[in-house]
Amino acid sequence: MGRVYDVWWQPVTDQHTHRHDGADLRAQLSADLTVAMKRRDRAAVSVIRTVLASIANSEAVDSPDGPYDPAIGLANDVPRRVLAESDLVAILDEEIDRHRAGAAAAEAAGRPDRAEHLRAELDVLKRYRPG
Repeated sequence: MGRVYDVWWQPVTDQHTHRHDGADLRAQLSADLTVAMKRRDRAAVSVIRTVLASIANSEAVDSPDGPYDPAIGLANDVPRRVLAESDLVAILDEEIDRHRAGAAAAEAAGRPDRAEHLRAELDVLKRYRPG
């Protein structure tokens, strides 16, 4: 899959017309986070960081011995869960639903600025939704 930009300072003209599968979704999010940060796109940076954090939280597992090893006082190294494509899509869908509900609630509460911000983040999220 090719990049959608030539150099970071040039505007993206064909922004995310391709769809992502679960295998490369996390890598694409990480790459796009860097681009969004360089472009100072606050909505994209915020929502991409949120999705990456949700993925990382879903991969976390509880340590069988608790969070700390009493012998050395450090957190145990525990292998993380490997998420399937369907798990990543479910995480993305949860974020999309949360943003839709938040935008509707903000609009109902008379906060059109907040609703507009959430809809801008929702547009970013929809780019990553598979077919």
